Amino acid sequence: MPPTRPQLLSSELQALADLWLELRCQPPCTRVTVYPFKLLLKKRPAIAKRTLADLLPRLRCEECDQSPASAAVTDHPNSGSSSTVAPARTWIVDVL
Repeated sequence: MPPTRPQLLSSELQALADLWLELRCQPPCTRVTVYPFKLLLKKRPAIAKRTLADLLPRLRCEECDQSPASAAVTDHPNSGSSSTVAPARTWIVDVL
């Protein structure tokens, strides 16, 4: 069973290391970014104790510098395709 939105928002980022953050930019930018928390923590280890709720307002699109229109946490970046290389994700929870 997936975690709830309140559970994810109150979780320290280090506890989310095996999960992925999916961000969708605001119009007119159409960028979608799927980012592993593990990589985020590797690049910025000082934020490991911060919560997801602390992180979300700080995020910006690399192309247009806007905050995301939506954000979700998932157990796998694959959107459910029939890939033989990686399993399809089993859950996704909107957090923004």
